[in-house]
Amino acid sequence: MMTNGPFLEVVARSHKRRKQVEAIPGQDLIADEGHLELHVRIQCANWYDINRVQVFINGRMDPDHNYTRRTHPRMFSNDIVRFNQTISLTLPEDAHVIVATCGEDLKMGPVFGPRFGDRMPTAVTNPIFVDVNRNGFQFSQDDLGVPFVDSEDSQ
Repeated sequence: MMTNGPFLEVVARSHKRRKQVEAIPGQDLIADEGHLELHVRIQCANWYDINRVQVFINGRMDPDHNYTRRTHPRMFSNDIVRFNQTISLTLPEDAHVIVATCGEDLKMGPVFGPRFGDRMPTAVTNPIFVDVNRNGFQFSQDDLGVPFVDSEDSQ
């Protein structure tokens, strides 16, 4: 996980032959038929806040899993644990899943000093690699609109 303050925990869960299996960021998870749950828990100190949680699938923002205090106020809290939710996902194919959180239009505050205090609270997990068909995780060939460098072109 990368963070400048928010403490972001994610556990992915699926059922494998009627037994629950779990993975944390950086690990692989077999999710039969692509069904899994993400348990997302975010803690913040009292001098900054988060107001958005976004799930990325294969590097792309998933519009169905974009949660903000404005659109989903009941999912957020003002306590130390700002977000503590289980999110259901169904993936049509193998995918890597990343969760990010931020405080849009918010700042870390004076505790971070003049150099860093104006920065937005942010945290991002490493990917969880989800195999939906039990043939080993297969990377997406989507270049996200940025073509991969061809080794011949780089010479």
